[in-house]
Amino acid sequence: MKIWKKEFELLPTYRRTPVRRNCRASKKHAEQEFGSTLVRRFERVRLVLLLIALPFLAFGQSERSKAIKKDYDGKTEVMAIHQYGPLLVSKSTDGKVHLSVEIIASAKDEADLQVLFDHFDILASEEGDRVKFETQFQSENWNTINGKTTIKFKDGKKVSGIKDLRVNMALQVPDLQELRLENKYEKIELANDFGGDLYVKIYSGDFTTQNVDGAMNLDMKYAKAYLKNVGKAAGFEIYDSHLNTGTLAGDVGLKSKYSDISLGDVGGKLALATYDDKVKVGTVTGKLTLSDKYSEFEMSGFGDANLDVYNTKFTVEKGGDLNLNDSKYTKFKIKELGSLNWRDSYDDDVEIEQIKVLTVGKSKYTEYRVGALGQFFSIGESYNDKVTLDEVAANFKSITLDGKYTELSMNIVEGGEFAVSAKMKYGKFDYPERLLNIQMQKEKDSDILITGYVGREQKASENTISITGYDCTVYWR
Repeated sequence: MKIWKKEFELLPTYRRTPVRRNCRASKKHAEQEFGSTLVRRFERVRLVLLLIALPFLAFGQSERSKAIKKDYDGKTEVMAIHQYGPLLVSKSTDGKVHLSVEIIASAKDEADLQVLFDHFDILASEEGDRVKFETQFQSENWNTINGKTTIKFKDGKKVSGIKDLRVNMALQVPDLQELRLENKYEKIELANDFGGDLYVKIYSGDFTTQNVDGAMNLDMKYAKAYLKNVGKAAGFEIYDSHLNTGTLAGDVGLKSKYSDISLGDVGGKLALATYDDKVKVGTVTGKLTLSDKYSEFEMSGFGDANLDVYNTKFTVEKGGDLNLNDSKYTKFKIKELGSLNWRDSYDDDVEIEQIKVLTVGKSKYTEYRVGALGQFFSIGESYNDKVTLDEVAANFKSITLDGKYTELSMNIVEGGEFAVSAKMKYGKFDYPERLLNIQMQKEKDSDILITGYVGREQKASENTISITGYDCTVYWR
């Protein structure tokens, strides 16, 4: 105990009681400092948030709306011209036409909203059993930048800083003979099937409809349209848009540029005038007429067709009789075709799996690949073409070629009877010697003349192979 005391006394500044008191004081002081720091930081954050929110608190947007409602009875034709909001059409349950329009907008200045609403109206005009509605702003100039709209009206008044401007139009109609709808920058939507004729014009919006029992006419630009079935004739004029339809029961006319189009089966005729489009079509029962540049087509089938194409891709599963006027740089891929009658081909690519008759008036730099040929093949004036006939039916009728620098390769199923005539200069005629009965063969200098027959001579004259060429090559297997 004395030793302990002595050692303790040697260290007077480290007495036990003062040391404990000093630790508690330091801890308390540190806690006070930490608390003060948190408070100061909180005050700073609160000040920053207040400064950020101050403009919105001081200059808040006011939002207001205005509604217009109109009702009509005994109408069979309705027209609605709209913009700046959706146009929604549904079925009326009481046989009347009901129109409901609401304009919604916000602005810093209540006075601007009042001026805006004072200049907004729905013009309604009646003529017998017809009624027409039109959205009106009486504007002379309309400009929107960064979501804020400035409008100058025809009477000289002006509003600015208008935000979130939207005009919603809801139309309820009974059974009508005719319905005409127009909209800009927003959608048109028909919620129910429509029994009459429907005419739609839409710019930069979406259009959707259910089944239309009557005729359909659609004019669209920078838009998307989704239609179900149309019961009668349909007409489409499309620019840089997307169109998707169900079955089109009547005749269809379509004019389009830069669009993506998918049509269902067509019960009548289909007339297409297209440019740089991508088109899919089901089966066309009536006649197909196509005038095109730079487009891609996929079709299930058609009865008869008339085509005039340039740099086109044309793919079809099955077709009847196809008439081609002029074609350049086009790729054809066809599974089954009744006949192809072609006036003029230039640098095309043709692949046909099965065909009965293929006749071409003039052809240059074109490649033909035919899987199975049934009856006729003919090129009246061929220049530097390449023709491959993988399988020619034994009972074919005629193969005729008059060409320069053209290559013809053909494989004829054995068992047929036909006559052969080849008159060539600077060329090659390669034939199966075991099958061809030579009647005349002359080869002098660069001239080649061969006549003969396969099968019975008296029957061979009914079917013919006739080759006239200059520097042509013919491979007959």
